[in-house]
Amino acid sequence: MDAAGLRFQEATFDVILCNNVLPCASDDGAILAEIRRCLKPDGVAMVDVDVQIARTTPAARLRRRDPDRFTMAYVATNGPQRFYGRDYPGRLREAGLTPLRFDPLRGLGAPFRCAHG
Repeated sequence: MDAAGLRFQEATFDVILCNNVLPCASDDGAILAEIRRCLKPDGVAMVDVDVQIARTTPAARLRRRDPDRFTMAYVATNGPQRFYGRDYPGRLREAGLTPLRFDPLRGLGAPFRCAHG
C-alpha cells in the first residue's frame, strides 16, 4: 500500500509505526498527512528518522556539497530523497502531529503519561 494514500478510514489506529520511511519517500508531507488522518485523536505515531544535520536537506544537494561524506552508497541506503535535520519536529507540527522526545531509558516522559494515563 502507498503510504501517501492509505486506504483506511480516518481515526482508525491507536498506534502507527513509520520507521525510517520518510527519507526514501518523494513526498514525505503526504505521508505525514496520512499518518495524522489515520491516527485516532489520542493515538500515538512513532515516525522515526535519523537526524544527522542542522536542517532537512535534499540528498542530491548534500552529495554536491560534501561528496566524501555523502557518498552514493551512503545516500542510497540512508536517505535517497532527503536527510533530516534538527528542524524535524517543526515538520511534524506542520503535519498536525505533536512531537514527543523519546528517551529509551525513561520512556516518553511526564507530559505523555499525564495525557494518556
